[in-house]
Amino acid sequence: MGFVFGLKKIIRDELASEIRQEGFSDEWAAFESQIDSLALLCFDIYTECRQKISDIRVNEVRNQSARLLKMAGLVYEIPDTEQCQEGDLKEDEVTNG
Repeated sequence: MGFVFGLKKIIRDELASEIRQEGFSDEWAAFESQIDSLALLCFDIYTECRQKISDIRVNEVRNQSARLLKMAGLVYEIPDTEQCQEGDLKEDEVTNG
């Protein structure tokens, strides 16, 4: 991303005399504004990519942990409460309560 910010300086250094002599200061200001907008767009893309990479890493660690627990026989599936029948819940309440 650094090249975007350096772009203004490079162009300014190369074209400074022409900008002053030809009176292109308004055009130069508009051009710099466009470069700033480009820099913001680049930053947005960078942050999205960084977030995707972070999500991928977290999911990979989660998947590795799940595989290791499964291999060790330490995984216990908890059924969803929606899948349990009402009779099963009442029976558990009677035996546990």
